[in-house]
Amino acid sequence: VTTNFVCQMIPTAHHTCEHLRKKQLQRNATTTNDRHRVSQSYDANRLAVAAYNRDLVNKESSRRGVVKQIQLRLDKISNWTKPITCLSPSLKYQLWNASASFQRYLWQLQPSAFLSSSHDEQASQHRSLFEQAMARNKFCDIDTEKVLANAEWMNYLTTL
Repeated sequence: VTTNFVCQMIPTAHHTCEHLRKKQLQRNATTTNDRHRVSQSYDANRLAVAAYNRDLVNKESSRRGVVKQIQLRLDKISNWTKPITCLSPSLKYQLWNASASFQRYLWQLQPSAFLSSSHDEQASQHRSLFEQAMARNKFCDIDTEKVLANAEWMNYLTTL
């Protein structure tokens, strides 16, 4: 955000702009590890699709524009608890089994890649990371039905 602001709003700040862009590229290069990568939210996109499907949004409005307006609204709301829908216990169990099975497959395929720790340590760490992701609702999604059942949201969407 700072880089975009400086580069776009202060046209004479060439050196500062270049410096900020280089720092941003360096930061991006060092955060390629999946555990540290910030996820992008698709909530605005999902809400836009649901609103179009329910004919709440003018069909002539561009989807990109609607998504942008919804995202702006989501960014402004600070005291709103987003309704979410998560995997059922059965699906969580299936996902965990698939993930653990894939890890065992990788271990058998290339055990030398895991020399720094035993298989049991790797499995324990994998389980811990999976449970942390569950606790942070990483396998949940915005509940568009509940959002669209809200009168305030419905009124907002019909203005787009």
